[in-house]
Amino acid sequence: MLRRNFLLPVALLWVASDLGAQTQSFKYVASDAGPAEAFGHALDVEGSYAVVGARNAVVNGADTGAAYVFDSVTGQELYKIVAADGASNDKFGFSVSIENGFVLIGSPHHSIGGVSMVGCVYVYDLSNGVEVGRLVPGTLDVKGHFGIGVSAEGNLAAVGGHTRDGAAVDSGEAFVFDWTTGVQLHSLVPTDATANDRLGWTVAIDNGLVLVGANYDDALGPDAGSAYIFDAATGAQLHKLVGNDTSAGDLFGWKLDMEGGLAVVSAHKRDFLGAIDAGAIYVFDVASGNQLAKYRAPDGMSGDEFGYGLDLGGTRVAVGSAFSNPLGPNSGAVYVLDVATGALESKIVAGDGAAGDRFGGSVRLLNDLLLVGAVDDDDVATDSGSAYQYDLLGCTSLYCTVGGGSPNNVAGIGASGCDLTNPIALDLSGGPPGQFTYLLIGSGASIVSNPAGALGDLCVTGGILSRYRLDLGAISAAGTFSTDISNSASGGPGFGIPSSGGASIQSGETWNFQYWHRNPAGAPSGFSEAVSVTFK
Repeated sequence: MLRRNFLLPVALLWVASDLGAQTQSFKYVASDAGPAEAFGHALDVEGSYAVVGARNAVVNGADTGAAYVFDSVTGQELYKIVAADGASNDKFGFSVSIENGFVLIGSPHHSIGGVSMVGCVYVYDLSNGVEVGRLVPGTLDVKGHFGIGVSAEGNLAAVGGHTRDGAAVDSGEAFVFDWTTGVQLHSLVPTDATANDRLGWTVAIDNGLVLVGANYDDALGPDAGSAYIFDAATGAQLHKLVGNDTSAGDLFGWKLDMEGGLAVVSAHKRDFLGAIDAGAIYVFDVASGNQLAKYRAPDGMSGDEFGYGLDLGGTRVAVGSAFSNPLGPNSGAVYVLDVATGALESKIVAGDGAAGDRFGGSVRLLNDLLLVGAVDDDDVATDSGSAYQYDLLGCTSLYCTVGGGSPNNVAGIGASGCDLTNPIALDLSGGPPGQFTYLLIGSGASIVSNPAGALGDLCVTGGILSRYRLDLGAISAAGTFSTDISNSASGGPGFGIPSSGGASIQSGETWNFQYWHRNPAGAPSGFSEAVSVTFK
């Protein structure tokens, strides 16, 4: 039997409910990545295919762009797609959309017939990477940037060109195409379009409707923003959407999505109670155009830009906050909310994230699978970029969080996975820099408040309890610390459990983890959030 070596037996006080569960399945990087290529700027997933755009990839010169196709089941890179006629500054891969085994890829700076930056959308068969078609607007606008946004459903595709002169200079224009034939069906221009509205930066198509953002619309103040719903069959405008409190500079319409009779629209520059550019998202009923809800990050701060990334999937909405600071300035985070209630299901921070990564700049949510882009991740080269894939019904769940009733457990914790065939790290974030910390492991999830003079909830009691005391160290200047439990100094190799007489973590077992840490200036020591991990 394992023995305890930390604290006295205690009674069950409270068992926390889960904040949410998510497991990182894969991290995608380009096999030939170079610096500043913005891999992860655009992404999509369908079936066994994941496609990630790298809009600044160097192919036929700087910023030609490329897209990479991965197996979403194994994480393996399958091949790289480049435009046959790609040129410097085309930005191929700026937008991507998968439909029925094909991928549509926007190249908004592509020049056609001597006309600069008209833009183009390429269509590829994902089974072999072969180009099967192209979408080109009926009129070639100089610097129209057709393809800046693309979304496909069935045989229809919505394509945006945010600086086309649809009604006035840079008013923007969107289109409906039959992407299987390349035939343009409709041009979408709002009835109240004006210069510099930039309609078409983002587009979404669902159930015969098209949602288009005009994030520089001035109807509610300079650059307050708006979005429009059109009938894909007729091109008729049905509704104009604005937030009930949007104002100048909010850029409502920056990101958007539509599914199941709901539309979600972000205003990533929205201020809240003095928090400048904290960001917000708005939920609408597509049938009526009425606003149903507005959500913001529960811990949002100035400059976080909640809504910089956005995607709707079933009952959830994933919201990127690419400029938030959980692991250092602009490291980024993603919030997964219940779209009907706004309840926070998960807050996701990259297990290996760092300052400046901008994790959450793009997101894609499909059922329980979440893709997240981090365009300035430096894993391969400076700002080369990466993308992460998560299983939202994963093997980890947070508890003892600030929102879950533990107000003093402010530091975060996350597990990099649960597969015992791979190394697994337990990562601390938001801890007090320079203070000593070590990891706790327990078979129970009972909670003791303020034990032994500490301030906070100890949440891994009620069973076997031990500590990785030989892995003690100082929290980094960015507030982070990591313990590799697969080969720790305290437990040994093979996921050894500290002070257990040689026992190790086994497949099918659930263990709970939490960090203890000192606090500065003689303040009582504290605890992080806790995470429950079911290993496999």
